[in-house]
Amino acid sequence: MFWILFWFLALFLSVAIIVAISCFRLSGEISRQEEQQEEIKKMNLEKGE
Repeated sequence: MFWILFWFLALFLSVAIIVAISCFRLSGEISRQEEQQEEIKKMNLEKGE
């Protein structure tokens, strides 16, 4: 019984870590895309002037 609980806990922790890493990467990519959009807007404003 103890080993079943141990493996279940280990599996749950590994899945939670993978999900956390993927969410962290997604948030990083989203912030990068927003920064790129801001840079493009600045370049367009400079070209307009």
